[in-house]
Amino acid sequence: MEKLWIADEAAAVMDALSRAGIRSWVVGGCVRDMLRGKTPHDWDIAAAAAPQEMETALSAFRLLETGIRHGTVTALVNGSPVEVTACRGEGEYRDMRHPESVTFHCSLEEDLARRDFTMNALAYRPSDGLIDLYDGVRDIETGVIRCIRRPEDRFREDALRILRALRFSAQLGYRIEEETGAAIHALAGNLRVISAERCAAEFCKLILGAYAAEVLQEYGDVIAVILPVIAPMRGFYHREEHGGALWRHSVVPLAFAPENLAVRLALVLRDCAKPVTQLCGDDYPGHAERGAELVREALRRLKLPSALIGRTAELVRFHSALPDANRSAILRALNVLGEETLLELMDMREADRLSHGEDTADIARLREKTKELTACGACWQLSQLAVSGDDVKALGYSGREIGQTLQRLLDAVMDGRCENTHAALEAWLSTKN
Repeated sequence: MEKLWIADEAAAVMDALSRAGIRSWVVGGCVRDMLRGKTPHDWDIAAAAAPQEMETALSAFRLLETGIRHGTVTALVNGSPVEVTACRGEGEYRDMRHPESVTFHCSLEEDLARRDFTMNALAYRPSDGLIDLYDGVRDIETGVIRCIRRPEDRFREDALRILRALRFSAQLGYRIEEETGAAIHALAGNLRVISAERCAAEFCKLILGAYAAEVLQEYGDVIAVILPVIAPMRGFYHREEHGGALWRHSVVPLAFAPENLAVRLALVLRDCAKPVTQLCGDDYPGHAERGAELVREALRRLKLPSALIGRTAELVRFHSALPDANRSAILRALNVLGEETLLELMDMREADRLSHGEDTADIARLREKTKELTACGACWQLSQLAVSGDDVKALGYSGREIGQTLQRLLDAVMDGRCENTHAALEAWLSTKN
């Protein structure tokens, strides 16, 4: 097998370890990525040494010891982090997340045996070549995610591996091997013991994956464990022209959506209130507003950033409310939503239509017109008015009248009834009194 490329920073760390008599290998995802023809973003090294020995050998580098308890040190080489972990064995997992004990200075073989999936249990060292004890290369070549040994054991050891499997499938487009998939469905409930932050991190990477739609369709029961708001959507049927199943209708547009987390979350959750607002047939009064409330509650449980929660909820609330492509309608939409959210709303609607094979030329025109208006400095918020509260006060207005008058002026400007100049706005006011 031809030699694999190793970044200079990782090679420098391996050389330092070698000079200290410590054997080391690049391992895991960086090896997987190299075999896939991709440049690794992160470099992980396994070293046949105790943590203290690694620290001594790497003393020429700046070291971060945040993971030293678990046998990991991070060496900063030319500003780039290289993570070095002592080969280790692990004791029993009682909390489905962390081993009760860790043994260092074990063999590489023992270290690889504790890993999650075959494609991640790979090691490489130029002098030794590729070490593949579990047919990981074959699974990479055939696009398969397979647990090492018994899937049930791997997922009971660390339940987060369930979401990692789904995330890898969504990112790489690999299918999940049958026994591994069955264990994921059977043990999904164990995710309840994992922290919301950990689950959220994996779920956000999953939903941004190029193959997220396929994964969510097949493993919606798993996602419902960490995001219970989707549970009523599964098995709920509506609108036969959209294929009937609400969950499928919600996730298929992801294949056409940009890699924007707020847009993708809103696409999946936009109709989450339909099952609880249905009156009869396809009548769901207030489902968008109720959906926005449910989304806020659900994403807070995942402890996502408040700004992301707010944007996603707004997109859900207005997901059926694209403006007409005329100047006044666009400016009023900008006034309510802001430029970023309005453009994201267009991305949502475009993805939804594309998933049904519908034309999106009108959305393209609307997006172009919106960008033209914002680029030319069109006025759609009070701060852009050519007059201020002091100007209005000087004309004899006081108290609440000042704010009300400014809003009247903004409405006139957005509707094209008055130019946004100081003279025009004062003249317009004089004619209205």
